[in-house]
Amino acid sequence: MFAAERYADAKLRTDAEKVIGSTFHLQMNLLRSYISMLERVCETEVLAISAADCGVRSSSEPATPHNDSGFCSGVSSPESCGKKDLECSPPKVARII
Repeated sequence: MFAAERYADAKLRTDAEKVIGSTFHLQMNLLRSYISMLERVCETEVLAISAADCGVRSSSEPATPHNDSGFCSGVSSPESCGKKDLECSPPKVARII
């Protein structure tokens, strides 16, 4: 069905609709909207994969990896080791209600 929509083959689309509709008792209007959504997702994935293969990095992506510890990077630096009053605090944990 996806291939029929993608390549605009009317006979293949009609045959696929009959088989899928009779086998799974689906409403074809819902299936058509799903196929168009699937096509957008597939195109996005292809673009993302091709960008990753080329080594293209987003301009908003930092050149160095993020510090995932939750603390600012100054905590582990030698200059801050002697400080008693650290300016950094652990991240706030959101409450789930």
